[in-house]
Amino acid sequence: MKLSDLTDIQLLAGTIRKEAEGEPVLGKMAVACVIRNRVADRRWLDSWQGVMLQAQQFSCFNGLDRGSDLSPAWVRVFTEHRAETWWRECQYVAFGTYWDWYGDVTGGANHSVGTIAAPHGGRAESLLCQSGRMCFSGCEI
Repeated sequence: MKLSDLTDIQLLAGTIRKEAEGEPVLGKMAVACVIRNRVADRRWLDSWQGVMLQAQQFSCFNGLDRGSDLSPAWVRVFTEHRAETWWRECQYVAFGTYWDWYGDVTGGANHSVGTIAAPHGGRAESLLCQSGRMCFSGCEI
């Protein structure tokens, strides 16, 4: 299995899992909204998969060869634990975001930081939303 074999919703659920695991549902929704906001923004690639797999954008994919077969550990990210509450949350959020079941909970954020941290140096940012240990900001590029 390769990342390109996954549907947008499968990849979105897995990205939410890896980027926001342990966060409340609102944090998972916010990560998904950042992705949706980027899909709609001409500064990023115009597909769900393109946005999620763009190099150096989502830390869960850093160092992963996007064209190779996934390791068994990565396959489990997308296939195991489906009965677990946190996985169902990731699935629900992925479907809800993809099909616009809810509005943008971030106020237009296009960046997320996995732990509360100082803004990226040199870029104009504004904190738009915070959930759990995550901050969501708008960045002018």
